[in-house]
Amino acid sequence: MATKYLYGAAVHGIQEFIFNTSKLKEIIGASELVERICTDVFGKYAERGENIIRAAGNVKFLFYQKYDCEKAVYEFPREAKKIAPGIIISQAVVEYDDANEKQFADKINELECKLRCQRNHRERSLLTGFMGIERSRRSGLPVLAMSWNGEFVDLSTKSKLEASGNSRLCKKMFGKDIDVSNHEKFLGENDWLAVIHADGNGLGKVVQKLGCDQKVLAEFSCKLDEATCGAAKAVFESLPANIKNAENIPLRPIVLGGDDFTVVCRADLSLVFVRKFMTEFEERTEKLLGEILEEKNVFRNGRKLTVCIGVAFVKSSYPFHYGYLLAEALCNQSKIDANENLGERELPQSCLSFYKVQDSFVESLVAMQQREQQPSNGHSFVFGPYYLHPKEKRWTIDVLLDKARQISGDDMSSNAVKSGLRRWLSAMHDGVDQALQMKQRLLEITTNKDFVRELTDGERRDGKLCYSVYDMLVINTIMNQKTR
Repeated sequence: MATKYLYGAAVHGIQEFIFNTSKLKEIIGASELVERICTDVFGKYAERGENIIRAAGNVKFLFYQKYDCEKAVYEFPREAKKIAPGIIISQAVVEYDDANEKQFADKINELECKLRCQRNHRERSLLTGFMGIERSRRSGLPVLAMSWNGEFVDLSTKSKLEASGNSRLCKKMFGKDIDVSNHEKFLGENDWLAVIHADGNGLGKVVQKLGCDQKVLAEFSCKLDEATCGAAKAVFESLPANIKNAENIPLRPIVLGGDDFTVVCRADLSLVFVRKFMTEFEERTEKLLGEILEEKNVFRNGRKLTVCIGVAFVKSSYPFHYGYLLAEALCNQSKIDANENLGERELPQSCLSFYKVQDSFVESLVAMQQREQQPSNGHSFVFGPYYLHPKEKRWTIDVLLDKARQISGDDMSSNAVKSGLRRWLSAMHDGVDQALQMKQRLLEITTNKDFVRELTDGERRDGKLCYSVYDMLVINTIMNQKTR
């Protein structure tokens, strides 16, 4: 048996590279460039070894020959930076004796350790430039090129703009080539956008179980990517014809590969979109990966994977970078709740958390929730996460959508009722007694007293009374408010 070379590459700061602009056109272009790095740029080495993982800025590859590995180490970062100026790539190599296949898991761990070390030794950006060079007002980088519209821009922005016209990520999700260059008509009458970030559950446990088997790990990685892309495509196909056949489809995939999925969409489509994606992801991972998960005995309670999702509702003028960070924080919040009180080999359930940015402040999720959703000790307006399947002391997404329809229905259409609920929320910050008086007056003017009580009575969770009304009003605004 011969010595092989386990090669790893990681694209750093993908989110920063993609979202460091407020212009959707540049975000689409940046995501397209990241996609090309792992497909086109590294794809030319595909015949020189065995693919293990190649998705979403993460490459694991087994080279047969030392020369081919050295060639990739030298050429790959240079070629990647040509098409995506400003991107940073870390690389590492570990020798692997395939006579001892049991060592594969140890070699994967060694490779990951080396990659983590490389992240701390970042090279100087080639875009920095020298003193006295004119710089872009938006990015602060040297002006080196002219964009298609005659604007003087830095090289990274120019590359993003040029790549934004025809996205292969859109083709992966929509199943067809479309022109996505016109982003100005992305929204309808509602100026709210949803930044959605999804991340699979239990992948660390899966890799631990499969890491000793190179071929199974490679098969798992390929089928996981197939499941994620298939789920995204199925969601698109389920949309009404007037949306999926529109001249400007109100969806833009940003990251799509492996177990990662980030998409920007019109806010009113988001919750139905997310529910469908969760369902399809679970069904497709069970179909494609069920035998592997069962054979390797990864989870006690399932032969599928689940997913946690964060949804950040922001105005189109809000910085996309912060919108993504918020969606990521919400996703992590969902994961913490889903993993609570689970055994070592139990699979967390699929769930989502969402938050609507009410003002222009740029704060952490915790800071915003503390300011907006913690009115007083013992009371909270943080009611989620919302689960795909029933879970004790939690609402399902179906219940959430049903309650949201009720608050938008004919018997709740009175602006007086909704205004009363908003005033009750404000009163809770001033004092529970004052809020109680407001609640009594509100019950006198509504015909649906039971529903109002349900929204304002609260549920006892972890020593607090948690209220659903905040989330209901958010969804009502997202679904019905016209801002244009």
